[in-house]
Amino acid sequence: PAGAWGPAAPAPMPADFQTTAHYTETQINPQTNQPSIVKGHPATNEWYFTPCGDGCANVARTPGGPSLGQANLVNGQWTLDTTDGADCPDGTNVPDVIAAHRSWDPNTLAGTISTDGRKPACGFPAGDPEQANIQLQLAP
Repeated sequence: PAGAWGPAAPAPMPADFQTTAHYTETQINPQTNQPSIVKGHPATNEWYFTPCGDGCANVARTPGGPSLGQANLVNGQWTLDTTDGADCPDGTNVPDVIAAHRSWDPNTLAGTISTDGRKPACGFPAGDPEQANIQLQLAP
């Protein structure tokens, strides 16, 4: 019949996590739900993913760059463990200081990051655990 309309289509869900892609990860302050600010800029990481098997993706900071680690699909969540250096206020960089564990939902690309200092650096003691939320976004 003329004029008959079905129910509206649901809004599309974000694309599932792609293992061959460039993503920007933004840390979100859990108290304000806004991007965390470090040195006047949002705390972000650029990640380049390449597949390494079923439920596995290698991660690098630059296209074809050295691997930071492997992201793995575990119990329906992607996980990534990395060890990063610390940039100190005096301009020095201390390698292998911050151990980070990230996990995110493959559909919403939202998740968490837990960090812990492996050794003293930049005037901070070893330990000093922190947690924040993260949001991944497919880079244009």
